[in-house]
Amino acid sequence: MPMSRRLFSSVIVFLAAAAWASSASAATVSVPATGTLPNYFTDSGVNIPAGGYVAVTAAGTWSVCPPGISLNCTTGPDGVGGFAPAPNTTDPLVSSGTLIASLDGANTWSAIGAGPTVVRGPGELLLATNDVPPSKGNCSSTSPQGCYADNEGSVTATITPVTALARGAFVIGNNNATVGGSVTFYEAEEWSQWSGLNSLSGGSAPASFSGFAETSASPPTCGEKWTSKPGTSSAPPATVPEYMEVVAASKITKSRSTISGNAVELVVVKTSPGYSPETKGTGTVVAVVQCT
Repeated sequence: MPMSRRLFSSVIVFLAAAAWASSASAATVSVPATGTLPNYFTDSGVNIPAGGYVAVTAAGTWSVCPPGISLNCTTGPDGVGGFAPAPNTTDPLVSSGTLIASLDGANTWSAIGAGPTVVRGPGELLLATNDVPPSKGNCSSTSPQGCYADNEGSVTATITPVTALARGAFVIGNNNATVGGSVTFYEAEEWSQWSGLNSLSGGSAPASFSGFAETSASPPTCGEKWTSKPGTSSAPPATVPEYMEVVAASKITKSRSTISGNAVELVVVKTSPGYSPETKGTGTVVAVVQCT
């Protein structure tokens, strides 16, 4: 998996396009429990462009049991607990009843669960229930729908684009780039707390850096070098999207009024309510892409 890693249960990068633009609004799709592999799945209608990302969350309950099993198999999108790898899944330890996804429908089915789980394009996002055909019952290779006759219910998946800013990018310290961690990507006050709240492997950032990389590419790119100005003079945006790609920097320096830094990783952050260019911006890391 080039330029990527899987961290925690909430990160997948699929390597597999009328593109689904990063400015598109969130899409929702109902995934029935009877939509099981190998022959049945739900096409979300979302085509993720090359280099693009979406964040997937899911909610609801469904019952996923093999025919003839009378146990309580009702579960949410994170599954019921017993391992039951779906045909062609890339992860053999996916719990039965887990929401799974693919971008090609063949060899790259992986767990989505309740999320948020970040998926990288390109490809059409396909969703299914993780359930394995039993060895007996009303089930055969020529009539796979009979394998899942007693599955019931559905879950609803919400697919939200990871959006680039119109100009520049926010920054966190590379030592803060851990999935599930809370981060401060912006602090308005000059001589702010940003440098105290962000840890960089190359040493502390200048105290006057607010967290906005004014000249960063949009979207940001691995290995880029960017510059900015102290405090709010870097002109951060008025608003931020729900899911946003930010830069993880290992070294930031200042020469006179110019602040310079790097991009050793790219990070997807789910932003918290309350961002303002006059105050601060915080969020939670949901995915990390290592630069190579």
